[in-house]
Amino acid sequence: MAKGKVIDQYANIACLTVTETAINTMTATKFNFPFSIMDKMALIINRIEWDFTAWIAALTASADQLRAAITCAAVVTDITNGADPLIVDSFRIIRYDMGAAASGWVRETPYIKDFASLPGGGLLVAPNPLYLMIQGASAAAVGTIMARLFYTYIELETDEYWQLVESRRIISS
Repeated sequence: MAKGKVIDQYANIACLTVTETAINTMTATKFNFPFSIMDKMALIINRIEWDFTAWIAALTASADQLRAAITCAAVVTDITNGADPLIVDSFRIIRYDMGAAASGWVRETPYIKDFASLPGGGLLVAPNPLYLMIQGASAAAVGTIMARLFYTYIELETDEYWQLVESRRIISS
């Protein structure tokens, strides 16, 4: 699709933290990139580092879940729906109790998703609007998650930009 002009040579980093407004409530926080929808700028997301360290203790029983996503609208109703074009990336952590009750598992954070090997070097998205969303399922406490995006800017032609916007259904949301 996009043959736009890459204006960035080095990765930029955006970091955002979001906390649920109440236990197991879907909550969104908007990234504040310095472009409006009319600027025809896009991001190529090369990597996302998810840090859920502050939230993992909320998984107190088998099948408890932590869910997070980066979306193009705050109106997403299911952040685990991979077919939703508004979802740029998502993940879910589920607790499974197996064996003795005293068993445990150690997870290194951040949880890294690397998109650099994709065609074009990553995920192409419009920078505005872009949200970080979270939701627990049966979690015992309010959740907090942090996401660090590594990205470069790309300037698109008008038709390329509107094709990108339409593909993510930003206009209708």
